Amino acid sequence: MIAALSLAPGAFAAEDGWGVRFGFGDDPDQGIVGGQYDLGEVAPRVHVVPLVEVGFGDDHTVLSFAGFALYHFKGNEKINPYAGGGIEAGLIDRDDDLPGNGDDEDFEIQVDFVGGLRFPMKSDREFFIELIIGTGDLHDAQIMGGIRF
Repeated sequence: MIAALSLAPGAFAAEDGWGVRFGFGDDPDQGIVGGQYDLGEVAPRVHVVPLVEVGFGDDHTVLSFAGFALYHFKGNEKINPYAGGGIEAGLIDRDDDLPGNGDDEDFEIQVDFVGGLRFPMKSDREFFIELIIGTGDLHDAQIMGGIRF
């Protein structure tokens, strides 16, 4: 039965499209904005979502690019849970205000783990919320929301 459920198309299986992302990151503590494109279903119930984000605050600016593979569990017309992970690469610009210390820039790559929920809206749009746990220096955790058009 589990095999049959995992092969059945999810409530959102045929959807793809652009979206905006916004939320907060921890360590560094930042407000984050960005964009994404859901490529749609590339395997049964699996979506690939490349994205770009910019974080501001905590004397840091973070510009990152990521690609997530997200498995969509069996949902319904009101909610669709998903989980997955991916690789994120980014530039961190640290603004050090102490005398004698200049600004510092680093390039980082990390693995991210993602869990979230999608909620359908009218006009083929959807709202999503997700938690991202990072394994590197870009962000330890992010709470993100967004709208896919």
